[in-house]
Parts: sequence; C-alpha cells; structure tokens
Amino acid sequence: MEAINADLVTSAVAKYFVHIGISHGPDLQLTSYDERVHFSIVIVMLTLSSQSSELAARLADLGSRCGGELGVFAQIIGTADSAGLNETHRFPRQSVDKLPIAMAILEQVDRKRLTLREKVRLSTGDAQRIKGLLPSGTSVAHKTGTNATRNGKTAATNDIGIVTPPGGRHLAIAVFVKDSSAAVAAREGAIAQAASAASDRWAVRQ
Repeated sequence: MEAINADLVTSAVAKYFVHIGISHGPDLQLTSYDERVHFSIVIVMLTLSSQSSELAARLADLGSRCGGELGVFAQIIGTADSAGLNETHRFPRQSVDKLPIAMAILEQVDRKRLTLREKVRLSTGDAQRIKGLLPSGTSVAHKTGTNATRNGKTAATNDIGIVTPPGGRHLAIAVFVKDSSAAVAAREGAIAQAASAASDRWAVRQ
C-alpha cells in the first residue's frame, strides 16, 4: 500500500472536522470516540483515492504506449468498486462476445431450460494476455478476441474474463486495444499489464 503523507492527512482531517462541526486544537487531539471514527474514515478515503489515482496513472501510461487506443474496465463482482480507461468508448468486440453468450447459455442450463449434450471443441492456442503477468495461483477464466492486421494496424486485440486470486474476490475485467500499429507482443503486453495493475489495485483489500 502506498504511504500516506502526514501533512495531507492532517489538512484533510482538519477540513473535514470543520465541515462536520468538531472542534480541534493546533495539535489535532482526538479525544472522543466520534473524532477517532471520523479520523479513520478520512484515512480510508485518502487511501482509496491514492490507490485509484495510481491505477488511473498506470492505465493512462499503458494507453500512451500501446500503439492505438486502450480501453479498460475492471470491477469487483458484487460491488460498485470499479476503475477504467476510455470505458465509454466503442471498441470492436471480436470473439470476446462468446463469453457473455456462454454465460447466458449456462444460466439457461441452470434454469433447466437447456441441456448441454454436445461436445465443444477447444482451440489449442491460449494467448496469455490477461493472465500473462498475474501471480502464480491466480485463477483466470477469459476469452480473447483478435482482428486482422491491415495497412499496418490491427483493429482489435482484446481479452475479457474473471480473475480470482487465491482466497480473493472475483475481479471482472475487460481490456481492448483498438487500431494499434504495435507488434502483437506489445499489444498483448499492454493487456497483461493492465490486468496486473487492476489486480494490484485491489490486492491489498482481498
């Protein structure tokens, strides 16, 4: 976890206490239970803000080096805790569409409306992308998608999936690289680094 600047904390706490009407002396003495609770709230808010800012900076840096446009969205499943880069922009989806389709089919199976009786052929290739830089033991269920390279640009290099570290919460993540002139290793590296940055963002709060 990134260290919190003491002066920043003191300033923020002072302003927050003034806002809620709690008096304090020049040395910020926390004498009551309420003051200690509010102090803890501010510490948590500053920590989360710092982590979010660090992730945003890492994603922006990756976006500047991917040779095209980078789109990322990550969210802890079951919460509103999320982060992204260009997440409202449109990107070619390619084969990543197969993941939500498969999830919809499996939901129908759970509801006894469909049965799974046919064999499914899986490709032998398995691009690393999302899982390329994640720690050993991390579970990754993902689907990649790629478009052809034309005139030196690849329209889409994508990966979406669910990342689960050992004993951790489920992180849904989608990473898209659009119209990139970079080599395939650089595009897939950008996806792996984006997934790693998102995983790091929530690792301290598993």
